[in-house]
Amino acid sequence: LVQIYQDDIPEVTDEFVVQLINPTNNAVIDETYGELTVRILTNDDAHGLIGFSPDNLSVVLPELSPQDTSTQQDFTLEVVRLGGTFGDVVVRFSVTGEAVEDISLTEDTITFMSG
Repeated sequence: LVQIYQDDIPEVTDEFVVQLINPTNNAVIDETYGELTVRILTNDDAHGLIGFSPDNLSVVLPELSPQDTSTQQDFTLEVVRLGGTFGDVVVRFSVTGEAVEDISLTEDTITFMSG
């Protein structure tokens, strides 16, 4: 019995070989069937889970008043990569809704570097 243990370390697909060896009583191991390859597919989001930070899932901004001399107000939304560290990850974002004409950036990409 070979036991596979779950861990929380992001990994790519793993592979190992199990071989039959040293039979007794002059038995012979079949060359074709004496070795087995086992692949453990990744199930731990090795490349990460991408999403908005839970701290800013909703943002409320006041509308600029006519007396305000600013022509814009900036705000930042934090996008996070949880867990995974393998490879660069690129995610696109797109803004939709009634106020799209009131904003300057409606589509772009965010890149998370490996590590």
